[in-house]
Amino acid sequence: MTTRNPRSQGSAAVMRAASGKVLLWVVLASAGLTARESPAAERVRTTAGADRNTARLLSLAVPPTQEQPSEPVYTVQLGASFDRASDGERTLSLPFLVSYAPNRWYFEVSGDGYQRVKSGVERSRGLADIALVVNYTKTFGSSGQYGIVPELELDLPTHGEVGSSRMSQVLRLTLSGAFGPWGLDMAGAVSRDGETPEADVSRYSRSVAAKVSYEWKRNMLAALQVKRVTQSGAPGKTVWRGEFDYPIKAKLTGIVSLGYSHADSSTRSIGFDLAYAF
Repeated sequence: MTTRNPRSQGSAAVMRAASGKVLLWVVLASAGLTARESPAAERVRTTAGADRNTARLLSLAVPPTQEQPSEPVYTVQLGASFDRASDGERTLSLPFLVSYAPNRWYFEVSGDGYQRVKSGVERSRGLADIALVVNYTKTFGSSGQYGIVPELELDLPTHGEVGSSRMSQVLRLTLSGAFGPWGLDMAGAVSRDGETPEADVSRYSRSVAAKVSYEWKRNMLAALQVKRVTQSGAPGKTVWRGEFDYPIKAKLTGIVSLGYSHADSSTRSIGFDLAYAF
């Protein structure tokens, strides 16, 4: 991901006005979503590859009337993460991500990979669900510094001890902005869980999320995201995630992440990934 180019002082007032309209648009759009994000959608796509691709496009500062550079970007990412829940459950995951980003399109295959779960005396292990993600970034603003990103995700079941038995679907809408080294993303999502729900628990869920990031230089950035997930018949969940990306070599990036979620119980997580872009 390239460093966002600072904007001139002459356009600062225009950017602030436009950003205010973007924030208002996101709040109204998110409030109108009626479905709710599924548990399956939370198990997969723990990385932020799609967000990084959108930030890369906005950082190019190409006016919306011009085409983005046609050279595609490929990314391969591997890592490890550990979750510890307050009820005693422990989960070790080996997540992965493979993506292809030609022009304004983005395609991704990702998941939590191999998982080993320990809950009391019970043990389970296997391949977690696999996510297929596709989105399109439409830029606007005088220098293309804002983006609207509709996205579709299909979570393919892997069955077994840790995978789901049926496919789940997620629709997302993200509004993003680049403000010099700062980045802002606000998103809403609607999901349908393919699994048979418990009594009085809806298959449908919804979520709203906000993420702010700051990039010091190429591939060195810090980000903080908060997400609220609600589902009829189940406790609402608040998820916090912090991330620090740092360059190891020209095309190799290290990613350290910390997470905390709380509903009827809480979960803490830590992860480390290596991402190679070419």
